[in-house]
Amino acid sequence: MLKISICRDLEKCRDLWERLWPQECLFDLWAVRACFAGAYDHAPEFHVAERDGRVVGMLPLSWIEETGRYS
Repeated sequence: MLKISICRDLEKCRDLWERLWPQECLFDLWAVRACFAGAYDHAPEFHVAERDGRVVGMLPLSWIEETGRYS
């Protein structure tokens, strides 16, 4: 069965990002993502799909309070 959860913990989001996200360009680096998130004060909300305790998918989003939307 697929379990969907939202991770808001910054360190856990960093761990997920570094383990799962392909590092293909500058904007794929966690330090760059964290810099933008911090500058704009947007909290991470990573939507994570797990099957049998193993992450099988991730949608790395941030909540934008001003617009009431994810980005």
